[in-house]
Formats: sequence, structure tokens, C-alpha cells
Amino acid sequence: MKVIRRLLKLAIPYARWIVLSVFLGSLTIASGIGLMMASAFIISAAALHPSIAELQVAIVGVRFFGISRGVFRYLERLTSHDTTFRLLSRFRVWFYRALEPLVPAKTLYFKSADLLQRIVSDIQNLENFYVRVISPPAVAVIVAVVMSLLLRTYHAQYAIIFLICYSLAAIVIPFLSIQLSRSMGKRIIELKSELNVAILDNLRGMTELLTNNKLSAHRRKVAGLSRRLAMLQKKMQIIDALHQGFITLLMFGAVVLILVTAIPAVRADQLSGVYLAVLVLGVMAAFEGVLALPATAQYMESNTEAAKRLFGIIDRAPDVRDRDQALSFNPQKTPDLKLQNVTFTYSEAEDPVLKNVSFFIPFPSKIAVVGPSGSGKSTLANLILRLWEVKNGKILIGGADIRNIKQESLREVIGFVSQRFHLFSGTIADNLRLVNPGLDEEEMLRLLNLVELTKEELGTFSILDHRIGEHGARLSGGQAQRLAIAQVLAKNPSIFIFDEITANLDPKTERQVLKNLFREFSDRTVINITHRLNLMKNYDRIYVLQNGQLIEEGKHEQLLRQNKVYRHIYRIQKENQLFG
Repeated sequence: MKVIRRLLKLAIPYARWIVLSVFLGSLTIASGIGLMMASAFIISAAALHPSIAELQVAIVGVRFFGISRGVFRYLERLTSHDTTFRLLSRFRVWFYRALEPLVPAKTLYFKSADLLQRIVSDIQNLENFYVRVISPPAVAVIVAVVMSLLLRTYHAQYAIIFLICYSLAAIVIPFLSIQLSRSMGKRIIELKSELNVAILDNLRGMTELLTNNKLSAHRRKVAGLSRRLAMLQKKMQIIDALHQGFITLLMFGAVVLILVTAIPAVRADQLSGVYLAVLVLGVMAAFEGVLALPATAQYMESNTEAAKRLFGIIDRAPDVRDRDQALSFNPQKTPDLKLQNVTFTYSEAEDPVLKNVSFFIPFPSKIAVVGPSGSGKSTLANLILRLWEVKNGKILIGGADIRNIKQESLREVIGFVSQRFHLFSGTIADNLRLVNPGLDEEEMLRLLNLVELTKEELGTFSILDHRIGEHGARLSGGQAQRLAIAQVLAKNPSIFIFDEITANLDPKTERQVLKNLFREFSDRTVINITHRLNLMKNYDRIYVLQNGQLIEEGKHEQLLRQNKVYRHIYRIQKENQLFG
């Protein structure tokens, strides 16, 4: 019930429209009841050959109810679906706003396909909550009240018979529906998520599956999930068909019971025989109000499960959030960077990734951070960007604790290129303008030249209009990496942080790109996190990390003399000609 209350709370801004759609739905069924009863009266009364004047009111009623039923149905569909689409739009924005602060710390353990399933399908499932869960019960209650009052004008026992059969159809049948389909809705949601993950893995890993002869096995996995999902959906449809049959049975039961009680009244001249058909067809039309209730019970579970999956993500408290007193970074301050006794652990069950790290980076300067894999270099960049929060120690920029600076403002000052980057489908110009919409063609070409990305290399007439494909699929690894560098250059920040940005480049191209960056951005701070010790003489200072600790710092020549780890890495890479 807690989940239902939260969903209803989210719909409060559209409460008037939901009430209006319920009202229009009730009028639609009421028009159907009026149409059937007026038609029955005309047919029954006409058998007695009355004057046409006696049938005029009923004839007008048939016309009115026939037209109004179509009008009310159209308005009800228009209102309910418009309201639903507005709600879905609001939910998507609401979910994305709640999800964004959780990235990346709280989303590491979710697969991308699972997140996509929640954002798209789970939210889409909530459409059924407002159209098929909230509205039908309300309409059913209104129809029950109105029809009971109408039948009571003929005789109270007709109203009682109707209410008994109607209540069985409205309460007992949906209850049986819940019992028979228990856990099916939840399992369908889970299977859809598993199927989406498997399909996405198949698409993204097609090359690896083919080269390792595992494509057939993965196809069997997808086919198995698809069969299980189809089987559950078929069971749900069978249960729904059974419920519709039982409702029809109760409807005819009500008709028979009313006939049994009404026929003696006709014989005793207590009720005109004309009204027998009127009562029967009116009761049959009224049962339209409960036809959707078994499906409501089924959708309730799947909607609740979808909502739980959404709330299961957004209820997580973000690791990084702006403080109430957080301010924008003061552009008049020099953006020096300072780390004071920084110790960081991703989880309490793990050992610290960084241990008591302290150093100072004046502005402007060229800094290299080197060390073996797993030494904490990338974590250092994530902490400076506040993708994770420092809990022990401090990181200062311009003398201010970064925890007191708004995240957006901090990331305007710092440009970051990760070893795991994302390029968007479109042209090279599209990807550059994504970072800086104000770039002109001349400036974009200048940035591409800085990263040594030319139209001759791509074999294209116009490099800016060159389409790169999904995730940059039409580019080589090195070309994609250089475009990612050009993107952050387009941002034009005060501090650049590069995390293994030249991993896919050959030594010659790497040297040229680095030289271009050092020359062009001599007035900025460049922090290069790297395994490859290329152009180390050009850095003002080199920091060496090992096992999460800063074990040495200094210039290239100094470290070659003093530090065994740095000297060992440098000698091995030089022997293997990893740099020129």
C-alpha cells in the first residue's frame, strides 16, 4: 500500500483530470444503460401498437443516448490518455532528475540494459496504473450506485439482486484473479528485464560471441527467456479470459433472478410487461462497469512491481550532493589544487584505494600522475571532480573545499577525459557542439588539428560532417579517443584532467598530441594520468602512486635518480619502445 500511496501522491497535480476521466467514463456507461433501456422500451411497447406520440420520448432518448455514448467515450479516452501521457512525461523527468545525482556511485551495480528497462518499460507500465487501476474501480462504484437507485424505483428486490451479482463480479472475481496470477506480474517484469539485458549483451558483444563461437549459446539463452516470458503472458491471458467468462455468467445470473422475481409481478399487474426487457437489458449494460476489474487486479501487481523497481533506485541517497551553503567557484581566484591527507574507500568492506595522499598543484602547471594499475590514479581524478565524495581529508581548489562548491560550477572549471568515454551517434561537429554549442567551423577544425585528427586520415571530404556511427563505431579506437580529447578542449576549462587518453595511440601520435596540448594550453593546468612515460621531461612535476600511496614526487631527472619504481617502469617501457 505504501507504493500505491506514493504513486497516487505523484498524480496529485493531475487529480482534476483523473476525476474528470472517471466522470466521463461513468457517463459513457450510463449512456449505454440508457440506450439499452430506451431501445428495449420502444421494442416492447411497439408490440402493443400504441400511438407514435407515446414513443416520442423513448425515440428521442435512443438518439440522445446513442450519440452521447460515442461523444462521452471519445472525451473519456481523450482525457484519460492525455492525462496518462502527461503523467508518464512527468515521471520520466522525475526519475531522471532523481537518477542523475546517483551517477556513478549508486549505479555501478546496475547493468545499462536494466536501467534502460526501468526508465522506459517500467515507467511505461505505470500507464496501466492510471488508466486500468485507478479509473475502473471508481467507475464501477458510480455505476453500481446509479443503477441500484434506478432499479429501486421499480422494486427494492431488483436493486438487491443486482447489487449481489454485481458485487460478486466486482470483488470476488478480481480477488480470484489476484490469487491465480499471484507473482506472475512480478515475474513478467523480471523476465522482461533479463531479456532486455541478454539482447543488449548480444548486440554489443556480437563480435566477441562470434569469434569465440558462443553466439549459438547466447541465442539459446535469449530464446529460453523469450519462451518463458511468452508462457507467463499466455497464462495471464487465459486467466483473464476465464474471468471474463465468470463475469458474463454472473451477469446472466442477475438477469435470470430478476426475471424470476419480475414475471410474477407482471402477472399480478404490479409491473407492466413492457418493463421486463427494460430491466433485463439495463442490468446487462450495467455489467460493463465491472468488465475491466479483473485486469485491474492483474495490472495492480505488475504496476506495483514496476514502481518498486523505480523506487528501489531513486530511494538511494546520493553519495555526492551540494551543501545548502554551497557557492559557485569564484573566477577571480587562482584554481590551485591541493590534496590534504586524502584517504578513500569505495565500500567499508574493501581496503582503502587511496591512503593519506597529499600534494599541491599550482596554477598553471603540467602534472603527470603515474604508477602501476590499481594504484588509485583514476580514483584521484574522480574525487577531484566530485564523482565520489571525499570522506577523510580535503581537496581544495582556489583555497576552497570542493565540498563547498556547487558541482556544476566545479565541473565548469575542470575538463575531464576518461579512458571510458562516450561518443554520440551523429557527425564530428555534432559531438563537438554538444560540449560547446557556440563553436564555429574554424574553431572546430583548430581543435581537431590539435589532436591530429584530419580528413585525410578519415578519408572524407568534410571532416566536420563525417558521421561516426553509434558509439563512434566508424572510428578506430585512436580516432575516437582523439575526438573525445577534442570535446574537452572545446569546453575550454582552466584545468584539464586526462585519464589514459593516449592508451589507443601509437607512440608517435601520442607525442605529437601531447606536444600540441602543452604548447596550446601553456596557461592552463594539465594533469595527465598515464601508464606510458612519454615526454616526461615536459612536466613540471610527476607524482608516483603505488598501492594507493604517494611514494615519490619530483621532476623526471630527479625521479630517475631517486625512485626505484619510476626508474623500473621507465626502463622497461624504453626497452620496449613504448615512447620515442
